Amino acid sequence: HANREVYLIGTAHVSQQSADEVRELIRLVRPDHVAVELCPQRAAKLRAGEREQDFSNALVQAFGGTAASGGMLGAVFQALNALWKQYGLVPGVDFQAALEAADETQIPVRCIDRDVNETLSLLRTALGDVDLGRLLSTPPPAELMSGGGGLFGGVTDIASAVERLKNREQVAALRRHMSAVAPSIVEVMLHQRDRLMVRSIRKQCPSGVVVAVVGLAHMDGIEREWLAQDDLKLP
Repeated sequence: HANREVYLIGTAHVSQQSADEVRELIRLVRPDHVAVELCPQRAAKLRAGEREQDFSNALVQAFGGTAASGGMLGAVFQALNALWKQYGLVPGVDFQAALEAADETQIPVRCIDRDVNETLSLLRTALGDVDLGRLLSTPPPAELMSGGGGLFGGVTDIASAVERLKNREQVAALRRHMSAVAPSIVEVMLHQRDRLMVRSIRKQCPSGVVVAVVGLAHMDGIEREWLAQDDLKLP
């Protein structure tokens, strides 16, 4: 849009470095809007200093168990929780920094993500379509693992792999891998939210300068979706 300029910043990890980069970008750009990968409910919790429940525990309880007693399913959820954090679904200091920097400079905050409870509901359904055996046994891309073994060869394996995601190329490799072994999860966690966040930015920020803070795994999808909506001549 001729009257809108968007700076898209992807946070690779829930880290102080990510928070510092977000603050610095907002300070340098002085945007008219700060768009954050949060729904209003999650933004309110962050502003109140509340810690969200791990998605692994929420999902295990939704299936009638606990993280401690959920067996293999519980272990899978705990391992997937590392991906939730990488994908930005569990907010951390990066999103907190965006909210604080915007509030300090009285810049409007636009919450562009889907309601967290709706995502949890959709994710629970999506997990029912996942072949757990394939998910647990399929080796990840070589660039994500220094050694052998399946993606969930141990819960710590995926956590270690996620911690090594330092750039968009590695995140893209993980997206491709998860799309192959658990496409329903990727559809709910990434593709649907990419489309929704682009529509939200366009609707809530019709003009002016925008700083949009999202998880690094959303960068490629948001850029593709933005171009697709440009082609459709959407506002």
